[in-house]
Amino acid sequence: MNLFKYTCGFDERYGAAADARDAYERRAEVDPTYGFVEVKIEEVIVPHHTITINPNNNDKSGIEVEEMQTMERSELIEWLKTNQVHYVPQWGDQRLREAVLAAQMQK
Repeated sequence: MNLFKYTCGFDERYGAAADARDAYERRAEVDPTYGFVEVKIEEVIVPHHTITINPNNNDKSGIEVEEMQTMERSELIEWLKTNQVHYVPQWGDQRLREAVLAAQMQK
């Protein structure tokens, strides 16, 4: 896996991907809006250094996808508030689930 920087205006985010094509395909996982807007994607390279990406398996705020699919709207909103994730109250359940999933991907 390689580290990629996603830039949209002044917003910069980072995500892991196997290659540039994979980084492009995963852009919506980094930020859901990146699936709809133009995003500059570039691999992060630090000369004379190797960047190693390891999954964080000790994350206590993570939830399983199956568990997330069964959560009620109020539970999804509570999770988003607890993890300080911005959401819009008018979003439907599916959009809230996408926000939870995207937030987990960034951790």
